[in-house]
Amino acid sequence: MSTLPTVTVHHSSSGSKLVASLFGGHILSYTYKNQDALFISSRAVLDGSKPIRGGIPIAFPQFAAQGPLPMHGFARTSTWEMRGSGDGYLELSLSSSETTMAQWPHPFNLTLRADFDGPTLRTSLTVENTGDSTFSFEALQHTYLAGGTDCIGEMGEGTLSVSGLAGMAYFAKATQEEGIEVRDEFKPVGEFDRVYRSPPGSGDVVVRGIRGPSFTKVTVSRAGFTKQPQLRVALFVFILIVIESPMRVIAVSPLRLYNSGRERGLR
Repeated sequence: MSTLPTVTVHHSSSGSKLVASLFGGHILSYTYKNQDALFISSRAVLDGSKPIRGGIPIAFPQFAAQGPLPMHGFARTSTWEMRGSGDGYLELSLSSSETTMAQWPHPFNLTLRADFDGPTLRTSLTVENTGDSTFSFEALQHTYLAGGTDCIGEMGEGTLSVSGLAGMAYFAKATQEEGIEVRDEFKPVGEFDRVYRSPPGSGDVVVRGIRGPSFTKVTVSRAGFTKQPQLRVALFVFILIVIESPMRVIAVSPLRLYNSGRERGLR
């Protein structure tokens, strides 16, 4: 049972509902027509002692273990503040403190905004440098989506397809091979683990056929992400699509797709 402080926000005309935790600035659930678009693991710890497994965790200012900070940085284990809420929207924020400055010596303000209306949930993450010096960071919304059982097939018969990766260089982790994606749209088949690399701002990545009929498509927009003179940014966008029976996982980013049959692959 969750002992975390949570916020519940509704959209009056559609009946959709969003639940978020102030621990981690973490969106836990988005429900429309009695169907939750997000996945929370049965192994999730909801008492604030560990990062939450599932929903939409925030990684900042470090992705994964690619630096000296704890896994995915400190934002997902910090207590956020409410900035505002209303009919179909929620805004949370996290600002630098003595605790964050001891780990990462840069003043900042981080804002998570969610807007929703029935079948559509839009989220954005804004990083503001509130100091006088340039800093580099990594940030992402590590979204866990609940997928339908027919989402992925072993022979290409699954409903899920991905477009927007054509022309991008990739590294296939299983075979240690590199190449260029030539397909405009494709269906992940079987065990699939690739890292796609591309500069930001080169178009949207669209994932279709996740779960129907309420939730069918996810768009990852990279528009507007450019290098600024006073801010160097490493952009990651990550989506996990989880199918509980049988258990499978798909992760999509600009640049990563991952498919695993084991829940232990979730972090």
